[in-house]
Amino acid sequence: MGFQDQISRVQILQPSLAYAAILIITAAFSGNAHAKEPWVEPMRSEFARFHDALYDRTTSTPAVERGRTWARASNAEWSLVADRSGNRTFRPVDASANLSRALQRPISAKHEKLRIDHSTRNRLIEQTRALAADLSSFTQSEVHVKREILLTCGPDGQELKRYAGRYLVRLSNRPDKRFFQAIYSPELQPIRIDTNARDGAGSRLADVLSGLSTGKTANRIKDDRGRLVLGTFFATGEYRFEIQAYSYEGEPFLKVASQLNPFERDRFDLSVPHLVDPQQYRISKDYRYWCWRWWDRYGQVGSVRGNFIDADSAWEFSDVEVLYHKSLADFPLEGGEPKVTREYKESDGKTYRYPFAEREALKPVFYNHLEDCHVAVMEAHGGFSGSGFRFKRNPDVWVAFSPPNKLGSGKLRHLFIEGCSGMGYVEEPDKPVLLKAWIESRIAGGIRTICGEDGEHTSLDRSGWRFFGYYNKGDSISDAWLMRDMDENPLNNPCTVAYGPTRTSAIDTLVNGRFDQRAAKPKWIAVSVWTNP
Repeated sequence: MGFQDQISRVQILQPSLAYAAILIITAAFSGNAHAKEPWVEPMRSEFARFHDALYDRTTSTPAVERGRTWARASNAEWSLVADRSGNRTFRPVDASANLSRALQRPISAKHEKLRIDHSTRNRLIEQTRALAADLSSFTQSEVHVKREILLTCGPDGQELKRYAGRYLVRLSNRPDKRFFQAIYSPELQPIRIDTNARDGAGSRLADVLSGLSTGKTANRIKDDRGRLVLGTFFATGEYRFEIQAYSYEGEPFLKVASQLNPFERDRFDLSVPHLVDPQQYRISKDYRYWCWRWWDRYGQVGSVRGNFIDADSAWEFSDVEVLYHKSLADFPLEGGEPKVTREYKESDGKTYRYPFAEREALKPVFYNHLEDCHVAVMEAHGGFSGSGFRFKRNPDVWVAFSPPNKLGSGKLRHLFIEGCSGMGYVEEPDKPVLLKAWIESRIAGGIRTICGEDGEHTSLDRSGWRFFGYYNKGDSISDAWLMRDMDENPLNNPCTVAYGPTRTSAIDTLVNGRFDQRAAKPKWIAVSVWTNP
């Protein structure tokens, strides 16, 4: 079956990237100082290629700008971001319109999965394959389809309402880590494309961006991060939790001037995870090799502080402070350490005895530390406590998340929960953490967003490079969290909760929100949950 036959069969109006008429722009953009630089023409051509795959013709010449390792072309409606590693994202400048349409589709208020009928699922898959038709690496690939549920809740526990949200289709090639992903509106129109496929045009653009100077005089897209304070808090018992913390904070040995991985491997032994000393691993060659690999895969854009720039002898976002890098085991329990112990067979095959507790309480000092930070990241195993969220403090001691004051009473504005069941909802209907902990409890004070997982969460040890690989190139918090999760494992179910004084402001924070030091007035709640239908 030819491409045009596919289009006819699934009634798709948009042409494939392979057959899109690529607009070759020869006129310099009026008033644009970059017009004669070598990356401008490829960026505009790639913008036209993606735009014309979704719509009939490119309507205006996009403006262009660049960071150290990436560039952006955008008009009033659409934005294309591309980086030196071959990642491209084509998305609306403002996604609020798509969400507004979703909010016109109310569904049952029961917290159950939102199914996709067989014909709709097939249509979405066919449409995604057509959009990726010129990328031969996706002719045989894994396919994952997800559905979004949106929730809103008004002041004083007003009735919770649910809506049918967007669709997501991901084509994945495991061996070479390549993917093509499309997000669709509730009306099944494609509204976002992400890919790291190194097709001809994409590869040439990546090569051009790789050849750009990244020295002190390189332009950088401005960011309003200001004097942002970050804190990372991690469980003991598995080295990966602390390593994830470092990937959010950034590592100064990653140099944007390096075209190739400068680090060799020493085959550091990670076969017994609970016995790996994170600090010993961190000074190994392997650690630096794999940090470079993950950082490079996401465009070399750094973490919360950006990159460390040798020419400036400073972090790219020099005002950002990493205030805390702390083990959760350092925070005392209200009743002292548990007396009960339990035996476990660990990953080396031996049996160990650990202190055991199912639901302890941390002293307020932990929550005081959270409130010292504008952005806090928690890396630990998670679960349901009977009335809310619990997490592992150390190998077999679980503690309930129970702040003495409302979240955001201090500086805290954004909380990331790296671990299972932080937002349990439809994947675990008998463990409704999302409803109990983050909505019905009215736990929010000045906090703006909380990100977590519905059900089990599969992560490795480099989540920060993934998240900031999208966020540092302009994605919202919720979209960067979504993309990070899909890249780790398409079976993950990311969830973002946003708070605001009005329904409109809560929805805007959910869709477009970025780091913001202003306190929210959390009268309204808006939630996005991506599910496996």
